[in-house]
Amino acid sequence: MLTRVIVAVIAIPILILIIFFTPLWALGIVVGVIAAGSAWEFLRCTEKDLPVRMHIIPSICAFFIPFCSAFYPGGRVCEIAVFFLFA
Repeated sequence: MLTRVIVAVIAIPILILIIFFTPLWALGIVVGVIAAGSAWEFLRCTEKDLPVRMHIIPSICAFFIPFCSAFYPGGRVCEIAVFFLFA
């Protein structure tokens, strides 16, 4: 728990700076990395015996949804990510 508090104390000010002072594409990268890490952790917590490829594909899709949405706000990013999840 102490590790999470220390990371939050360091990461929250950095995240606030990124939100307010970086271009949209950099925010898309940061949010994508956070989403990919969250997807990886969620899958690791739910099922420990899954093969690595079952962690990689959802993590990649979780990264590309906010990343591509930053570049193509009116695009069909979510539909493409869902296609790759089911493929």
